[in-house]
Order: sequence, then structure tokens, then C-alpha cells
Amino acid sequence: MNERHTPLLCLQETRGHAIRQSFGQGGDANAGREYKDDLLWFCDIGRFAAGDFSMVVVQANQVLEDQSQIESGPFGTFVGVYDGHGGPDCSQYVCDDLFRNLQAILAESQSVVTSEAIQQAFRRTEEGFTALVSKLWNSRPQIATTGTCCVLGWWW
Repeated sequence: MNERHTPLLCLQETRGHAIRQSFGQGGDANAGREYKDDLLWFCDIGRFAAGDFSMVVVQANQVLEDQSQIESGPFGTFVGVYDGHGGPDCSQYVCDDLFRNLQAILAESQSVVTSEAIQQAFRRTEEGFTALVSKLWNSRPQIATTGTCCVLGWWW
């Protein structure tokens, strides 16, 4: 896969939580109205390569454990929602690495998105987080008690 992905353009933070939106060709992070207070953030009708989107984050816990992302470009649009459990570490790791791993797998195989490529990206991400837990075990053993449920969508 030789198509370029446009890097991060917009990073909104809500008490340490990042909603990452990167837009590809024709993307506009400033197209919609945004609102932020201590417990709520939304972007109303942002634009990406193939249409419009809206996002909302409501913080219910002391620490926001959830992450979400939209990645869009000539390859299509990737949407990930990561429901963190036991802390933000795992969901943040998945948000940072799952899409990147999928991109690398597609580049290695010069392939299109398939269920096998997505499964391989999940495996690679899980192996990476497990390695991180092992590395941090002596200094931060509580990281081993975090997890995330993931929902992934891909449109092209």
C-alpha cells in the first residue's frame, strides 16, 4: 500500500484523554462546531475524505478510560472506539497502535483491507501491549489490570 496517510491534524484533550482525528484528502478538522467543558467534548459535523462525522465524549469516571479515533485518507475511513477498563493504559495503547499496525500489515503485503489483515493487526497490537506490561511489571504492575473492548469500522 503506497498511498500516503495524512498525519494527525487535530488533537483534543479532555482530562488526559485524546480524541484523535486525522483527515486525509479533502479533510477539514475545523469544519464543525466544537464544545468542551470538564466532562463533555463534542465536534459537530467535521469533514473527512468521504463525508461528514460528529463525535461526542462524556466523562463518567474520575479518569476517562476510553479512546476513539477517525483516520481517513485515500485508503478509506477507519473508525475505532476503545472502551477502557481498569484505567486508560490499554485503550490509549490500542488507539495509538492498532491503526498503525494495520497500515504496516497492508504495506508489507501490498494488500487491501481484509478480515485477516484486521485480525493480524489486533494480534500484533495485543502482543505489543503484553510486551509493554512485561517491561513495566516492576514499576507499574497495575497496568496489567487494564483492558479495552474495541469496535472497529472501515469504509472505502
